[in-house]
Amino acid sequence: MSTPVEPSCQRRTPVRSALPWIVLLPLAQAGLGYLSVRSSSPWFWMIGTPLCSLLIGVLAASRASGGLAPGQARTRGVRLGLIAGIGGAVLAGLLVALLLIWVLHAAQVNPPSASRLPGPGLALFVLFFWFVPFFLLLNLLGIALAALGGLLGGALRAHAASRPLGQPPSG
Repeated sequence: MSTPVEPSCQRRTPVRSALPWIVLLPLAQAGLGYLSVRSSSPWFWMIGTPLCSLLIGVLAASRASGGLAPGQARTRGVRLGLIAGIGGAVLAGLLVALLLIWVLHAAQVNPPSASRLPGPGLALFVLFFWFVPFFLLLNLLGIALAALGGLLGGALRAHAASRPLGQPPSG
């Protein structure tokens, strides 16, 4: 007799299971940032970033916790949500650091003209003292919501797997 083979999503390591979601989180943030700049309203980025983290936590957990007991599915979901949230926040932070270095280098190479209008100096002030702290705060909130999304995704996947196929939900 042969031994049963585990599904491929259960043999993966948590980081390998969360890797596509780690990459997707900064892409979603960049898309929301672009949408916010185009609409002249920061609300798309400010509200969308934590919601994307929550959604990515749910998707990462529901993808990798199929066929597990409810307690194990929730535990794996929280772990995957945390890994995806932290990895995505770190990757987004590195991309923002590269953007800041590029902006500072461009300001050194082409110094601003000495006009009385607030220009690049004000832009750098806003960038460092408004955008960066707010970016970090949103990513910390996103990490917490990704873990919550992982818990929710694991619980939903375990609940859906415990029902026979074709049976309507109870309640």
